[in-house]
Amino acid sequence: MSKDEWAFFILLFLFNALAVIFKLFPPRKINLLYGYRTNKSMLSEENWKKANVIFSNFLVTAFISLTGVLLLIFFVFGITAQLVILELVGFIGVLISSIIYTERKI
Repeated sequence: MSKDEWAFFILLFLFNALAVIFKLFPPRKINLLYGYRTNKSMLSEENWKKANVIFSNFLVTAFISLTGVLLLIFFVFGITAQLVILELVGFIGVLISSIIYTERKI
């Protein structure tokens, strides 16, 4: 397995694992270290809980979908440096869209 393949699979695992951990272990109270932390989400406990549920659900769904697309591309075209870059850009896009979606829902 090449270095690019290792990087590809490690990043897939890492991002998906973090999303699942965030969903399985949501923060219980508003804090400064862990959770979906924006001004709007920290206005009240209700906003905090709602925002963390919405964000983690969207994140897991989006990361799993992105992983499926990336694996399909990998098995059809093989690994390239461009695929690893596409992976990182895709994950950044998922994070940004998760924030926008969550902010509109709370």
